[in-house]
Amino acid sequence: ARGDPVLWNGALVGRVETVSPRTSAVLLVGDRQFRIPVRCARSRVQGVMEGIGGGLCAVRHIPTTADIKPGDVFITSGVDGILPTALLVGDCIESSDESGAPFKWVIVRPAYDPSRLETVAVLTLPPSGAAR
Repeated sequence: ARGDPVLWNGALVGRVETVSPRTSAVLLVGDRQFRIPVRCARSRVQGVMEGIGGGLCAVRHIPTTADIKPGDVFITSGVDGILPTALLVGDCIESSDESGAPFKWVIVRPAYDPSRLETVAVLTLPPSGAAR
């Protein structure tokens, strides 16, 4: 169904955008139109991840005081009520702050390897509004 998460080796690849009788189109993590709420698994700091092109993502709304560093793993936060909590999304490859800026610049590399994608799994979610 539209919105269902697509996984590869336990990592979030994207979400189903359109469904037809024999195929589905998936919006990939890293696409400029892809946005999801995430959190750092180590520090539990939350933000919104969005694709920035080149197969990378930025996590927005991370305060400059937040403890985020390269190597930190990001997972889905589940606060949107759409995606389940704790799906692996990617790892931080850059975290910096500019003096005077209210938020950190956090770059995340998705956890899936696009060159190795052959078979994916679609996690079928209950209808919207149903208990998860």
